[in-house]
Amino acid sequence: AKTILGSSLSVFERLVLCLREYFKHECEQIFKEIILPVLELRYPTTPMQRDQFLLSLKRIFSDPQLVVELYLNYDCDNHASVNVFERLAQILSRLSGVVLDKRISS
Repeated sequence: AKTILGSSLSVFERLVLCLREYFKHECEQIFKEIILPVLELRYPTTPMQRDQFLLSLKRIFSDPQLVVELYLNYDCDNHASVNVFERLAQILSRLSGVVLDKRISS
């Protein structure tokens, strides 16, 4: 049985994978207000819920063009309110136990 979270993440995946050019601002806000804070453990979540977020990101990142677009559309855009690619790289490296060199970021 699919959970509400699972269904919501499926909708988000479709939005990012298929409609991102039309919903750039909305995708940015979902990353900023939901995805990144959950992965940074700012909101209380269970390990299973966090795993659902990570699996969703894995499916999204299976599209190499999307990874490039995340960087170009958010990290390189002076009007974007969050560096999605940089924050995701930091979070995922922390979750994996890999330490990123601070000189590379920013």
